[in-house]
Amino acid sequence: MAAAKKSTTRKTAKKATAPRKPAAKRTTSRSSAPRTAAPAAAGQAAVFAALCAILKRQTKSWLISQEGPRGMQVLTKQEFGGKPFWLAGVRWGKSYASFLMISVYMFPDLLKNISPELRKRMQGKSCFNFRDADPVLMRELEALTKAGFARVKRDGPAMLKKYGKA
Repeated sequence: MAAAKKSTTRKTAKKATAPRKPAAKRTTSRSSAPRTAAPAAAGQAAVFAALCAILKRQTKSWLISQEGPRGMQVLTKQEFGGKPFWLAGVRWGKSYASFLMISVYMFPDLLKNISPELRKRMQGKSCFNFRDADPVLMRELEALTKAGFARVKRDGPAMLKKYGKA
């Protein structure tokens, strides 16, 4: 007959310990406010308003899909992938306003003649970040926006058809 196995579990006495303190709340470097919060300071609001005004002056034949204190978006009437094609926008970041324009991404030759000061404001390929409303840069950005919108109107439909989704 087989011998029965002995149980090897041991019972140990629990040590008396002091109750644990609740863990401290972790803090992160990010603000609890959403990234698209409306501008707070008067100077920041002036930049935001100037960028929105640039878009509004160029949107006679385009669709404005969103306009408010958090930002503005401009779409084309031409559809790409079953939706209107996103063309440009302004949004508020934590401490700056961003001007996004897809036409400089689609047609990079538009950026050949921009000033070094405006190029310093570029973040990525089609975004310009501003903390102040420098009149010289705003005029240059408006001229670039006008040229970009004209180029999208002229060459955009052919480019969208080229990729077979129009």
